[in-house]
Amino acid sequence: ALGMEADIDGVLDKICVILKKRLDYDRGLFMLANHTGTRLSFRTGYGYTDEQLAIIKRIAFHLDKPESKGIFTVAFREQRAIMMNDINNYKDTLSSRSLEFARRVGVKALICCPIIYGDKSQGVLAVDNVKSKRPLLQQDLNLLMGVASQVGSRIHSLMLEAQLRQTQKLEAVGSLAGGIAHDFNNLLTTILGYSELISRKLPPDHPLLYMAEAIHQDGERAADLTRQLLAFSRKQVMEMKVTNLNLIIEDTAKMLGRLIGEDIVLELFPAEKIGNIMADVGQVEQILMNLVVNARDAMPNGGHLTIETAEVVLDQGYTLSHQGVKPGTYAALIVTDTGEGINPKVQEKIFEPFFTTKLIGKGTGLGLSTIYGIVRQHNGHIYVYSEQGKGTIFKIYLPIVKGALEKTEKIETKEMPTGTETLLIVDDDPAVRKLVLDTLTPLGYTLMSASSGEEALDLCSSTSSKIDLVLSDVVMPGMNGLQMIEELKQHRPEMKAVLMSGYTDNIVVKRGVLKPGIIFITKPLQPVALANKLRTVLDNAK
Repeated sequence: ALGMEADIDGVLDKICVILKKRLDYDRGLFMLANHTGTRLSFRTGYGYTDEQLAIIKRIAFHLDKPESKGIFTVAFREQRAIMMNDINNYKDTLSSRSLEFARRVGVKALICCPIIYGDKSQGVLAVDNVKSKRPLLQQDLNLLMGVASQVGSRIHSLMLEAQLRQTQKLEAVGSLAGGIAHDFNNLLTTILGYSELISRKLPPDHPLLYMAEAIHQDGERAADLTRQLLAFSRKQVMEMKVTNLNLIIEDTAKMLGRLIGEDIVLELFPAEKIGNIMADVGQVEQILMNLVVNARDAMPNGGHLTIETAEVVLDQGYTLSHQGVKPGTYAALIVTDTGEGINPKVQEKIFEPFFTTKLIGKGTGLGLSTIYGIVRQHNGHIYVYSEQGKGTIFKIYLPIVKGALEKTEKIETKEMPTGTETLLIVDDDPAVRKLVLDTLTPLGYTLMSASSGEEALDLCSSTSSKIDLVLSDVVMPGMNGLQMIEELKQHRPEMKAVLMSGYTDNIVVKRGVLKPGIIFITKPLQPVALANKLRTVLDNAK
């Protein structure tokens, strides 16, 4: 039975059939703990009437209350088997609530065994006799403990297999999404670039200005969707700095407050002491905003939203039951709402791109997939626990690192600085190449262009003129951008270099973190940002 079924409920159902057929017990049931280990819930059983099953399914078995003396709770919490041949003899040790439950479902003599894997309790197996007069013996308890042990091992394996399958599925979808986003970013470079250049040339009262601005506005929306796809597929380049979760929450608190309605109470509980993380501040802010918006939508009639931080240690025991997690110290971001909750079947798909339960036009289905990608690209982990009608908890763990905080400065300008230097533009997409030339030519630069790394090398070897900077795409047929730059610098070490791409490449980055000394600008390119970035590099500013 343990090997024939590929899901937990299937295994438990089949075992119940075997217990009923092979063993001399009137009734039996399995109860498993929820994700947070705070509740025991009925999964399957045999021998109960419909009325008794309704009672068992309704009642909440609390695992997080130390004062609870229920049979199931004690067996689970203390990891010891309990055998009672006459429950009336234990009135003094059981709670009144447990005795009332036993009376309602007709419990007289029972054995309750904890289901354990390693040092972690997963649930309980219980059998009882309501008709048979046969006393329960030590050999009964020994046999059932053996069954519970085997069940615990199989449940652990199935949980890991399910996590692995989900991870593999998300990886496959991510590869597809990343490839699409890469090509789309080149198209958007042309759309956004020329619409911005047109808008800059037209006077404020020109009838075509609003059209150019409308094209640019929708291009920005498309670029935002592309960035979300790249975040999910973990193929975006990030500006990683040593920062702190508490500081990020403090900086975004006012903005988060504006995202929710007046009928939602927002409370922040930053940890008094929490280690720093290596992160892209903008991406972590994106995580916060997406979670807050989702929580708001899950509480249409108002509710309570809390954002907490904590420093936690995920030990070897935790990593055994969570696929892909490495032991260590993490900064935890915990977002809890009192909303409608998430259906268990829906929970299996919430991190997939374009999956949404919202009405058409109300959501893209990229919010949680974006969060998933950002967290994984930060070498972190995300978990969700939800109960329908009771709310949802998202827990995000990001590795704590050593090092002092680094400040992030955001400089915004609408000016396009000029220059007289000689620049080499390399990109295999002719439309992108043309846009860059059209952007930089009016600014006074002397420009050279090539469609490949090999062509750029030939161009440089055929001229003795100084080339101040090379701007190159990363992913090109044949020689990639980094290889070309390294080759060029052997002969022109003084030449500055900037890479551009809408997509990370393993040659340039690993897990989205740039190699030291590599200056990068992301696609889709926009003229003002491009001109300022190049001027900054040429002036040796940081």
